[in-house]
Amino acid sequence: MKLELDSIESDKMWKFALFFAVGIAVGSLGAIALSRRKDDLASLAASLCQRGKEVKEALLTGIDAAKEKISPVE
Repeated sequence: MKLELDSIESDKMWKFALFFAVGIAVGSLGAIALSRRKDDLASLAASLCQRGKEVKEALLTGIDAAKEKISPVE
C-alpha cells in the first residue's frame, strides 16, 4: 500500500515539475518576443488599455439597465 501511494505522489510531482518547466519556457519565449518589438509595445499597451475601458463601460451600462429592469417601480 505504501508503494502505491509513493508512486501516485511521484506522478503528481513530475506533472507539476513539467508544468513549471513549460511555464518557464513559454515565459522566456514571450519575454524575448516582447524585447524584440519594443517600438510596438507602447502602442499595443495603449490600445489594450483603451479596449479595456470600452469593455468596462459596456458592462456597467448593461448592469445599470438590468438593475432598472429588476428594481420595482415606486
